[in-house]
Amino acid sequence: MGFTSYFTSYFVRVNIETHARGEILALTLAKAENIKEFIRGQENFMANLGASQVLREYLSNPDTEEKNRAKERLMRTLATDNNLIELLLLDKSGKVVISTGITQEGLDKSQDTFFTQAQNGVYFKDIYYSESIDRVNYAVAAPIKDESGNLDGVIIGRYKPDSFYSIILNRNGLGETGENFIINSNYYFLTPSLFTSENLVLKSQAITSNTVQCFSPQEIDEVKSKGYQNENISHVTSFYDYRGVEVIGTHAYIPETNWCLIGKMDQSEIYSPAKQMVYLIILISIFALIILVLIAYLVASRIAKPIEQLQDGTNIIAKGDLNYKIDSSGQDEIGELARSFNQMVKKIKQSRREIDEKVKEQTSKIRKNEKELEKQQKAIMNILEDVEQERDITSREKDKLNTILHSIGDGVFVIGLDQKIILVNSVALQIVKRTGEKVIGKKYSQVFKFISEDTKKKNDKFILDSLRTGKIQTIPYYTNIIDKKGNEVPVLDSAAPLKAKGGRVIGCVVVFRDITKEREVDKAKTEFVSLASHQLRTPLSAINWFAEMLISDEAGHLTKEQKKYLHEIYNGNQRMVSLVNALLDVSRIELGTLAIEPEPINFEKISDSVISEQAQEIKKKKLKISKIYGNNLPKIKADPKLIRIVYQNLISNSIKYTPSGGTITISISTKGKYLLSEVADTGYGIPKEEQDKIFTKLFRADNVREKVSDGTGLGLYIVKSIVEQSKGKIWFKSEENKGAKFYFTIPLAGVKLKEGTKGLTGTIE
Repeated sequence: MGFTSYFTSYFVRVNIETHARGEILALTLAKAENIKEFIRGQENFMANLGASQVLREYLSNPDTEEKNRAKERLMRTLATDNNLIELLLLDKSGKVVISTGITQEGLDKSQDTFFTQAQNGVYFKDIYYSESIDRVNYAVAAPIKDESGNLDGVIIGRYKPDSFYSIILNRNGLGETGENFIINSNYYFLTPSLFTSENLVLKSQAITSNTVQCFSPQEIDEVKSKGYQNENISHVTSFYDYRGVEVIGTHAYIPETNWCLIGKMDQSEIYSPAKQMVYLIILISIFALIILVLIAYLVASRIAKPIEQLQDGTNIIAKGDLNYKIDSSGQDEIGELARSFNQMVKKIKQSRREIDEKVKEQTSKIRKNEKELEKQQKAIMNILEDVEQERDITSREKDKLNTILHSIGDGVFVIGLDQKIILVNSVALQIVKRTGEKVIGKKYSQVFKFISEDTKKKNDKFILDSLRTGKIQTIPYYTNIIDKKGNEVPVLDSAAPLKAKGGRVIGCVVVFRDITKEREVDKAKTEFVSLASHQLRTPLSAINWFAEMLISDEAGHLTKEQKKYLHEIYNGNQRMVSLVNALLDVSRIELGTLAIEPEPINFEKISDSVISEQAQEIKKKKLKISKIYGNNLPKIKADPKLIRIVYQNLISNSIKYTPSGGTITISISTKGKYLLSEVADTGYGIPKEEQDKIFTKLFRADNVREKVSDGTGLGLYIVKSIVEQSKGKIWFKSEENKGAKFYFTIPLAGVKLKEGTKGLTGTIE
């Protein structure tokens, strides 16, 4: 009964789990297809609306009567769909000409993605939070073209995500704990789940082994190339969900939107029928056992008496009286048993005589075998000694590994995919003042709290990126860790993924070190450079003044040869002055004494002014200058001196490192919330292996040192510091011998005032 109960419950559990896995997979893939079909339907709807003759006539002839007809057409369309929030009609310049909702007509939407992307075809904009309508929504945009195929405008529909919610929240076949929900590539909820409210959409993350696997490059390639029917991507697995509950679930990557649909059910609910079946089998077994005991008792009572008589006879024989015979007169089964027993005793007597003879023979053989057994025992003891030695070696290796880990000078801790600590050394605990605490099994964020030094906000994205991408991630500069007492400790180093044999990420190793002393040394070096540079300026200025007097013949007439040498002295001194000024600028930036005094400025005027200053060098090298400035560029509050230094450095670098006859292009435009500037040239470019060092101090690429001898290697470092302190970003693209493109952005909202003791000299090369 026990074996029957066990195997029955086992096979019931296996069948229930197999059925549940199939149901979860089928329902998840079906919902993924429904979502794709729903998106296609809305895209077709917007494409048909974009083909409306009324809208095309208005865009080609924008008078009041045509506008009223077009707006009436859009209002009728809006009334037919409760999920439509508003419809926007944009002309070919990106300006809103008709709005059925709260968006104001006349707004410039030319930089929005739904306008730029919809020019090439119907565009589905991901679920996002819109500040203008103060709610979560998504948008579908379609182009409006004339009969020749030229763009007349774009029609845009903003939708409530309720339709997606209704598809996801349909829980038919998923039981009480089963659910589906959608997340984006940053693991944020795009739809509510059974256990989260709609208020957590785009605010809460679901980072599990299942969601990480869904966005892996291998998974995405499989779905794009083979679709949902490929058995290799089913991935119905057991895992802990975002609540920490053990579930069985799967996922379906949706390439059209870069979403992931998750389907899962609690294991406790799936295995509940199996548990009930086990309880039922146990009850039936107990009941059957009771019946069997009663039957056995009744049968035993009928045959017990003759058996007792048989037992008495066997006891006498057992004492050695092999001549005693049991009464075998009965004609029933017991009598037959007694006769058989007497016959057996007779044979035992005969066998006993034979055994005595064989015992003598076997005794001699046993003595011979004893010697062989002793040899085998010695061999076994040797093997056991070898095993014991191997165990000692293994123990010593484990101790050695722990010793190495705890002797490392940097802090080290290891986490799994669930972000819980599985290994940590004493240095890491000392840095956060938690020596002696038991931290194994805790979430790393409860013990090691990384924050940004400037914003004081959580700054551990490098760990999550390492888990997600499977690549080494460097800790961002100016990152601090908070110790147990609330003190901030500056740290640096990296996070590296742990991978299984197949390349699957199974965890992450985080290494960090306290750089408080390094910061102090850097500050001391910077202060020394500042002091030394100040002391150098005075004698260099004097040399410069005396050289100018000699060149101008104010101190007497010089020969042509003397003037030639004096010019070399003067030019060398000028390079020294530029280097000293650049070192002063670097020290002011690093010591935090740089002042930022913003005021409304035109970036295009500063660019033109810098180009005019370089006109002589441009003409000398016969360079072609191209300027591409956007229309109606706004004035932005920024420090004009610092912005001028940025343009001076980027434009002068392009002139310096572009051969004669080349082209330099300066572009200024708006992009989202930023003003974007680009300086591109057809010059020598930057070698790929040196591109990661281009913004570091005193660095110059090898390919330009031979062609252009002068230059301090500090210009781009100072430019990067100016842009970042102005809350902007700077980056570049380059290919050796094909030129370079440098980009930088400044927020349209402007730069905040920063008090300081010094400005910059601006003499950078």
